[in-house]
Amino acid sequence: MAPVPEFWNVSSREFQKHIRIVPESNEPPVPFPLVLAPSDSSATLSDVLDGVKKELAPKPSDTLESSHIRKLLDNNGGAVYLKSLPLRSVNDFSQFLDALSGEGKMALYPYDAVAMNVLRKVQAKNVLTVNEYVFLMTSGIDYTCSSISPRGPPSHVIMWHSEFSISPSHPPYVVFFCLKPPESGGKTGISSSLAVYNRLKTACPRFLRGCVEKGFSYPAPHHVSESDTTFFGNGLYKKTAYGPADGSDITPLPEEDRRRVVEERIRALAELGGWSEETSKDTSLPAWQQRGFDWMWRPDGVDVYQRVPGIREHPTRKTDTLFTALGSRYINTKNRQTFKPPHTYVNEEGKEVLYLPPMYAGLPEDEPIPEEDLDTLHNLQQELSVNIDWEIGDVLIIDNFAIQHSRLPWTGDRKIMASFWDQEGLKAKPVSKLDL
Repeated sequence: MAPVPEFWNVSSREFQKHIRIVPESNEPPVPFPLVLAPSDSSATLSDVLDGVKKELAPKPSDTLESSHIRKLLDNNGGAVYLKSLPLRSVNDFSQFLDALSGEGKMALYPYDAVAMNVLRKVQAKNVLTVNEYVFLMTSGIDYTCSSISPRGPPSHVIMWHSEFSISPSHPPYVVFFCLKPPESGGKTGISSSLAVYNRLKTACPRFLRGCVEKGFSYPAPHHVSESDTTFFGNGLYKKTAYGPADGSDITPLPEEDRRRVVEERIRALAELGGWSEETSKDTSLPAWQQRGFDWMWRPDGVDVYQRVPGIREHPTRKTDTLFTALGSRYINTKNRQTFKPPHTYVNEEGKEVLYLPPMYAGLPEDEPIPEEDLDTLHNLQQELSVNIDWEIGDVLIIDNFAIQHSRLPWTGDRKIMASFWDQEGLKAKPVSKLDL
C-alpha cells in the first residue's frame, strides 16, 4: 500500500474486505476499498481542501503514475473512500473536486461526455446528479429498451457496470458524493474488475475469449426530447448525446439535416473505437471492430447499437481488466426467463414482449452470451464486492478501469452526486490477444 499522507488516517468499516487481485499469488491482500478519514476530527472544509490539494492531487512534477491519488488507487484495488469530511453542499463537493484535480500536465480535467442517453442535471461546477431513475422495460417490440417507467419509487437494482463501457469514450475517474443518505438501503456496490478478470481465466475462459474475439453489442435508445420522467431522458440533440460537438442548437433545422448531424457523430464514435471502412472488411479482426455501430431511426428518436470489446489493458497497472455493462440486462433477462428463443415473456398487461439477453457482437448477426457464462461472471462479481453504506459528506473515488459499481434499492430521499474526470494519457486500450 502506498504511504498515507499525514493529513489522513487509515480507517476501517464493517463492509470492507481484503482481496487479492491475482488469486494464489504472493501479493498481499489489499483493503477494499481503502478508507481514509482526516487525522484531525475537527478539520474544517478549508483544512480538507488544503489536505487534498497538498497530499492527494497531481503536482506539476508528477508523471502519470506518480500522483499520490493515482498510487493509492493502483495499490489498493482502485477505490478510495473518504469518510468524516465536512462537505455539506454541492458547492462544497465542487470545491473538493477543484482541489483534487491538481496542477500540471497530469492534472485531472472534466470528462467530455458523448453518446450519453441518461439525463444528468448539473448541480454545481462539475457536479451532476446520478441516475436515480427506475428501468423496468415492461413492454416493447424489440430489444432497444423501448418502454421506460417514469421516475418513481427506486425499488430496482442497477447491476454491475463500468461507467460508459458501452462506448469507446469513457472517464478514467468517477467520484461520488453523499449529500443525503436514504432512510434505508441505497448502498453503492463496488467490485474489482481486475480481480474478477483474473478469476475468470480459470472459471470461464470461454467468456474471456468472447470478450476479445467477438466483443459486445449494446443497444442504446436516445429520445429526441429531454425528459426527467424517463430513464433515457438526456435528449438526442445535446452535445453530451449526438448533437453538435460545439453545443449549437440544431432543433430549428429540417429533420434531414438533424439526422445527418447525429449520424456523423455516431460514425465518429465508431471510428474512435477502431471501426472504419477498411477494418469492416478485415476478417482477421474481432467482430466488434468489423461490425462497428448500427442505428435505427424511430418517430421519437434513434436506437444506436454500439459494439465494443469487453477486455481492456489497464493504463497504469499494465494488466488486463474487465470492462463491461452486462449486469442489469443479465438480471432482467434472468427474471423474465428470456435467455432461450424466442426471448419473450408475458408482461403485466398480458402482452407477449421480446426481451433479448446480453449479446455478443456476432458475424453476421449478434448472438446471445451463454447463460451459464453470465452466471459465473455475476457470481464472481458478487463474491468480490462490497456494499458501501453512505453517510453525509462521504466521497468515493473509483478508478473506472479497475472497478465496476452497482446501486441497491432504497427508501427515502437519497441524494448522491457524481463527477467524471479524465487525465492525459490515461486510456485503456482494447486487448487483442489473451494470455490464458
